[in-house]
Amino acid sequence: MAKKKTKKKNKSTNKAPQNRPVQSGPVKNPEVNAAINALKEGNSIEKQAAFGDALRRARLLSPCEFDIDIKPDENGRLPQLKPSQIRFLLLNTNDGKTFFPAFTDIESVNAFKLGEEKHRNSVVRTISDYDQLVNAPNNKAEGIIINPGKDNMVVPKAMLGILSGRIKPKPAAQPAEAPVQQPEVPVKVTYAEPAVYPTRMVNAVYEFCAGRPEVSRVWFKQKNAGPDVSFIFIIEADEKAADILSGAAEAANAQAKDVPAEAVFVTDELMKEAVKEAFPLYDRELGI
Repeated sequence: MAKKKTKKKNKSTNKAPQNRPVQSGPVKNPEVNAAINALKEGNSIEKQAAFGDALRRARLLSPCEFDIDIKPDENGRLPQLKPSQIRFLLLNTNDGKTFFPAFTDIESVNAFKLGEEKHRNSVVRTISDYDQLVNAPNNKAEGIIINPGKDNMVVPKAMLGILSGRIKPKPAAQPAEAPVQQPEVPVKVTYAEPAVYPTRMVNAVYEFCAGRPEVSRVWFKQKNAGPDVSFIFIIEADEKAADILSGAAEAANAQAKDVPAEAVFVTDELMKEAVKEAFPLYDRELGI
C-alpha cells in the first residue's frame, strides 16, 4: 500500500443518509485529535479503543457540493437539503483505493487542497452516516480518511460497521482454565481488520514487496492471541525464499512501536481464517 496521497477528486453519487442542513456552528473534535496524536506515538489496543470511542461521539465534516444555492431565508435559517441535492467528494489514493474524506474541524477542511481548489462546502456527518455511505449501492469507497493531507487516519469499511453498531464484534476468545499442574491450554489465535492502519509500517512493507518480483500478493491483518496483539503480513510468492519473510518483517518492525509485526507465507488455513475476502495491500498483477 502506498502512502495515502490524493491523486484526484471524484464526486460521489451516493445520497446523503440524512437531509441535515449545512453546518452553521463550529465543529470541534478534541477527543478525536488527541486519540490520533496518541496513536502516532505508538499503537496499542488501549489507544485503538480510545480512538474508536472518540469516533462514536464525533461529528465530522464531510466536503460536498450542492445542486442548489445555500442562502439563508428572511429569518436567517438555512434550507433543509434533500439527499439528492448533495454530492459527496471522494478521494483516490495512489494505491488505487477510494475513500470518503472526513475532517475534525473547519480549519482542517480549509487547509486541505486538491490542486489549487479549496473545498469549503461541508455537512456534518457521524460515523453511522459514513457507514451508510460506504454501504450504499454502487459505492466504491473502502472507508474514510480522517484529515487527509495531515493525519491520513484510515478507518476501513468493516471498522465503520463495528463503530456504528451495525456489526457486532465477536467476543475475544478466552483461554480455558487449566487445572493445577495440567498442561497449559493453547491460546486461540484470531485475525481481524486493524482498527487503525499504521501507515508508515504498511508503506515500508509495500515498498519492500514491490521490489521483490517473486512476491505476488500481500495481506495485512491484526493477530490476536489471548491478551497479546501483533500485526501480521501474509505473503503469497512464487518462491518461498526465507529472506522475503525476514526482509518484510525487518521493514515492518523498523516502523513498529508498541505493537510488533511478523511476516508469514500464505497457507490454505490462513486463507480461510485470516485472509477470507480481504483486499490485498499489494497485488503484483493489478499493479497496486
